[in-house]
Amino acid sequence: MPKAQERTLSVVVPVFNEGAGLRAFHASLVTVLDSVVKGEYEVVYCNDGSTDDTFTILEQLAAKSPAVR
Repeated sequence: MPKAQERTLSVVVPVFNEGAGLRAFHASLVTVLDSVVKGEYEVVYCNDGSTDDTFTILEQLAAKSPAVR
């Protein structure tokens, strides 16, 4: 009998002018996901037109982790 396939979890996070706390939020989220998800996961950030440095931080997070989209 074939093994059950591990599922992928997608977490969608809307952000708007969250630059000040985005790195801390992401670090906390990844800590939780790493402890509870068996298999792969992705974090999809949806930038809703931020005017601060949110987009730049998202680019940096995505460059460091293939799980960030």
